[in-house]
Amino acid sequence: MLNREWNESCIARARKEFENFEADICEYDELTVINWKNRDGSGNWAVRYILDGCRLIVTGDIGNAIFRRAEPYTLEYCGKMIIDPGYSARKCIAKERDTSLYTWDRASVKRDLDEYFQYVTEDEGYSAEEVEDIEDIKADLLETCGFNGVYIDAYMYERLPDWVDDLSTLQECGMQYSLHFIAWLVGLQMIAEQQVNNVLYGPKLELEVTSGKKLVAEINPDPSYKELFVYLDDGQGRSVQDIAVIGEKYSYDETSSDSQNIIPHPGKYVARVYGDANDECYTDCFEIGEYVPEEGWCF
Repeated sequence: MLNREWNESCIARARKEFENFEADICEYDELTVINWKNRDGSGNWAVRYILDGCRLIVTGDIGNAIFRRAEPYTLEYCGKMIIDPGYSARKCIAKERDTSLYTWDRASVKRDLDEYFQYVTEDEGYSAEEVEDIEDIKADLLETCGFNGVYIDAYMYERLPDWVDDLSTLQECGMQYSLHFIAWLVGLQMIAEQQVNNVLYGPKLELEVTSGKKLVAEINPDPSYKELFVYLDDGQGRSVQDIAVIGEKYSYDETSSDSQNIIPHPGKYVARVYGDANDECYTDCFEIGEYVPEEGWCF
């Protein structure tokens, strides 16, 4: 199950690999081609990004993939993709066989399996034999873990307790974003940082706090979403902690041929709060209505 500590270590590694990189940006009609490579001419970790309307094509030394979404991939938007890696991963429509967006390791799988079955093994209502069976299942599931996560075949499925009704959660135990996937997003973020002389994003507010970091409120560069990102900046222009996403409520038109067609909900607002520093996903969502004063009331 995804955790922020792993993501931060990948971000740090990618920034280290890319510290001497420079972006060469070329415009060809409706295409934007960005060659992200080391100034010393080395091809190690070199990436080419092609922004082709609603498609983002990534090729190079650390893998190949194609992403697609409803709105165009602009440089402004791409510079913020690292804020929500999960959304970006879901937009991947094709990738090279040896390219993976996710990775697993035994320590993370064991931790998540222990958490998944924890209330069973700690519940006094279960017999010692039942608890022992669960421990055997956990051990066998751990042994199945490979590059594609926990594997559940027909035999293993029959052994699972009746209350296990969501295999996807079990199969995602220990899952993390791969280093190379995070590196693609970090590369785009660093390219955007190099373009500091261009106006890439909408207006933003910054408030320096006592730690030397900054609280930042910034407009989502994607005009389809009327919302603000609120996050903690390390003082060097890098986001280190998401705090909230606040904006107009929206939904997607499921009847449209484009399932990502956005439907705004005027007068309704949503605040998604990131209450756990170790979790990249928001923990709470608050819907806020628009106050309408009574007739005849004056401020």
